[in-house]
Amino acid sequence: MFNEKLKTLRKEHALSQEELAEKLAVSRQTISKYELGDATPDLKKLSELAKFFDVSYNYLLGDAAVNEEKQSLGSVTNKITIKSSDSTTMANYYKFKTGKVFKPKKHQPYGSLIGVYKENFWGESSDVLGYYASKEAIDKELEAILSALSKGAAIYELQFNVKVDSRLSIVD
Repeated sequence: MFNEKLKTLRKEHALSQEELAEKLAVSRQTISKYELGDATPDLKKLSELAKFFDVSYNYLLGDAAVNEEKQSLGSVTNKITIKSSDSTTMANYYKFKTGKVFKPKKHQPYGSLIGVYKENFWGESSDVLGYYASKEAIDKELEAILSALSKGAAIYELQFNVKVDSRLSIVD
C-alpha cells in the first residue's frame, strides 16, 4: 500500500517526517497521516513524491516490479476524465479529495470521492464523483485512478462506488 511504500522510501533516504514535509511544503502531521493511511496525497503531491524519490506512480501505489524498470514519468499528465458509473458526471479532474458522511446510519455510505476540475479566486470547483461503503473502497478507487493516470489513460470509469438514492441510502 501507498502508506507503507512512503514510509520505506523515506527511511531508505534517511529522512525524518519533518525533513520530507519541508521538501514537499506540507506539515509533518500530513506526512504522518500519509504513512498511517489516514490521508492520501492529491495528484500534485503524489507527482512530487514520485519525482523526489525517482519512482513511478505504480510503485508508490503498490506495483514493486514497475519501480525496477524506473519508468519515465514524462508522459503522465495530471488530469484524467472520470466517468461515473451512472454516466451522469464526466469531466477532467486534476485533484481528488475524500469526504466522510457525518454520522452515517446503517444503510448509508461511509464517504464520497470528490474530483476538483478547476480553481479560481473563490476556491475550488468540484463534483462528488461517487459514494463508497468503506474507506478501503475509496482508497482502492484512488489507487486505480492514479494507476490509470500513470499509464496515460484519458478516461477512467469508477469501479468501487455504490449506488445511493436521494436520501443517501445505499441501493442494493
